[in-house]
Amino acid sequence: MEIMVDCYLSWDIEFTTRVAERVRDLDIKWFEDPLQNGWATESNRILRDRISPILLATGNLEYHPKAFHDIIHNHATDIIQPELQWMGGITPGRWVAAMAKPYDMPVIPHGASVYNYHFVMSNTNSPYAEYLSVGKGEDIQPIFGILEGEPLPVNGKVTLDPNKPGFGVELKRELLAPFKS
Repeated sequence: MEIMVDCYLSWDIEFTTRVAERVRDLDIKWFEDPLQNGWATESNRILRDRISPILLATGNLEYHPKAFHDIIHNHATDIIQPELQWMGGITPGRWVAAMAKPYDMPVIPHGASVYNYHFVMSNTNSPYAEYLSVGKGEDIQPIFGILEGEPLPVNGKVTLDPNKPGFGVELKRELLAPFKS
């Protein structure tokens, strides 16, 4: 099993470097978003060199293709993690994947959703998808209660039903409330 550490944009270069030195023998795969996004391209590039062989994963709070281009082109991460639902969907996610491919950079969408699973299965440079546990962690539950038919992982793998149209899910319309102004 691979171990990844989500730092949630709350560390700095010094702290991340110190943690990397202390956990180097634990075979941590990556640190996810240790630094604040947006202004941190140069800092992430420096940090990436300091924490190696631990990889750096960033990008979940970036929203524009130009920001991803800056990160990728400047080698400011090892793994790019767009949040598809926040950046405009699969189309801009595909743009990011196309930018990352010449750099042999994996694209692993941030967060979990059926949309991310479809994205990962359609990209050669997306080795796997994240899955977030919800509830008390005692069993695997759907991420979004408003979706009917969301695929759940079995033994670490998600299978998409090719016979279902679109993303293979439906809205639970009974949970929708009419908009009132």
